[in-house]
Amino acid sequence: MIAGFLSIAFYNVYLHPLSRYPGPISHAISRLPYCYRAMRGTLPFDMLELHKRYGDVVRSAPDELAFSHPDAWKDIMGHKKGAQELGKAAWFYQPVEELPRHIVNEEKEVHGRLRRQMAHGFSEKSMRAQEPLIRGYVDLLLQRLREFSQDGRPVIISDWYNYTTFDIIGDLAFGEPFNCLEGSNYDTWIKTIFQSGKMGTILQSLSFYPLLKKALLSMAPKSMRDAQALHTSNTTAKMQRRMERTEERDDLIEGLLKKKDELVSFTMQLLSNVC
Repeated sequence: MIAGFLSIAFYNVYLHPLSRYPGPISHAISRLPYCYRAMRGTLPFDMLELHKRYGDVVRSAPDELAFSHPDAWKDIMGHKKGAQELGKAAWFYQPVEELPRHIVNEEKEVHGRLRRQMAHGFSEKSMRAQEPLIRGYVDLLLQRLREFSQDGRPVIISDWYNYTTFDIIGDLAFGEPFNCLEGSNYDTWIKTIFQSGKMGTILQSLSFYPLLKKALLSMAPKSMRDAQALHTSNTTAKMQRRMERTEERDDLIEGLLKKKDELVSFTMQLLSNVC
């Protein structure tokens, strides 16, 4: 076992195709330092320090490079006519394979259709129409801050910014706020998002160790599974209420809902071709 580890380490450091790129030797040897930083929640800050030390391109793991130069964005993430796009890393965008896909991790064809239908909600015309709604929540934020600061008590401003953004996004996506500003606290649905975000980071890291991930998922406590089921149920109920609204809204998903039958048909056709 030790000999095997040493041979892999030697290959990664000296013979690997990425061995000529700068970076910490510990990151070149193994993926573990990367995963450790990610699970601690310090990876973005650590990467900033590594870029300051090593430059625009840093070897962040044995088989991974991190880029900080602006030209890299278009080369890596840009759309090029007639050229094949780089696929998204499954370990990052879909660490739990059993969960349904969504716009972030969908295949190219479905993702393109979803993006085109949602583009209406992000157009200049639509965003100007959304301004009164957004302004209303900003005004409510200022009102609540005045109320809570009258006696000189400090407020955690990051929480209030989160209350505001979640209420705005809730209204634009589901047609109803989470009432965070009114209640001056986080909705249960939002608390679940924060918790699942932490778990998602752990699962992303464990994707490089599939047997360990499979074992840990099989031992997940019932409370965790119940929390996930409740979150899915609440999300479905919110979206169902939004779909039942008959009036047109200048929000983020109006265009998507207008084409829902067409999108379902297209997805079923893709699935039938695969099968």
